[in-house]
Amino acid sequence: METTLESTATFEHLVRTHEGRLRSFLAARHPDAARVDDLAQEAFIVALRKFGEYDPSRDFWPWIKAIALNLLRNDLRRSRETAELVDIEADELGEGDTVDALRLCLKELDGAAARMVEARYRDGHEIETIAASEDRSPKAVVVALVRIRQLLRECIERRLR
Repeated sequence: METTLESTATFEHLVRTHEGRLRSFLAARHPDAARVDDLAQEAFIVALRKFGEYDPSRDFWPWIKAIALNLLRNDLRRSRETAELVDIEADELGEGDTVDALRLCLKELDGAAARMVEARYRDGHEIETIAASEDRSPKAVVVALVRIRQLLRECIERRLR
């Protein structure tokens, strides 16, 4: 077993060795270049937290790539879900008007709906975390969020008419 100093030095070496490759991997798969650096950094933070689980006899690249891929999938899914909140014909509406309408509609949410929307879209919590805090199944949370997004979409459309 490595000492903490040896483990830290090993991890730093692995980061220096793989960070360029990891950023390239993410950049080829994510449409937002600004998020690539954030995702790469997040991947290395997760890897550092779980470094005790890493088997040094195995290649580091597949391990860090799998972590980054999971983060990438979650990020892209959240981006799609957030985009669904304001999925209105942009060519007919001013962006500021849509955002203002969304803010007003969000203020109309209360109780579990408000908590779930805030937890998911503002705080970025995973469905499982929200389900546990709301004492619901993950599937029930997903269904509720779909319905809430539809209600928000309808509210925005009403306000923009």
